[in-house]
Amino acid sequence: MNIMDKIKRLREARGITQKEMGSLLGIAKETYRNIENGLIRLKLDDYLEICTFLNVAPSYFLSEYDQKYAIAPKEQLNSLFALVDQLQTIKADIKILGFDQVKDNLLYMSDSVEDNE
Repeated sequence: MNIMDKIKRLREARGITQKEMGSLLGIAKETYRNIENGLIRLKLDDYLEICTFLNVAPSYFLSEYDQKYAIAPKEQLNSLFALVDQLQTIKADIKILGFDQVKDNLLYMSDSVEDNE
C-alpha cells in the first residue's frame, strides 16, 4: 500500500473529509483529491502537516508493515506507558517488602499502613 493510500485510509477512519484536509493545507478540495489520487506529488511540508493533523509519526505511513501499527491518540498511549511504569514500580516494591511469593498468588491490599499492623 502506498503512502497516499495509507493517508486516505486513516483520514477516512478518522471521519475527516478531503475538503477538511485541503483546508488544513491551504489548498482546494480538488487539489487535495488529486494529491490523494497520485496525480500531484505531495510536498514534504504538507506531508509533515498531515502527520501532525492525523496525530501519527511520519514513519507510520512509510512502513511496509501496515498491520503492525495500532492507531491510538498520543494521550492514550502516554497513559498506557505511565500505567506500565506504575506497575513495574509496584512489582519492585512488592519484592522489596518480601511479598514476592504470596500464598495462592494473591496479594491483599489495604488502604492505610495501620491496616497492615
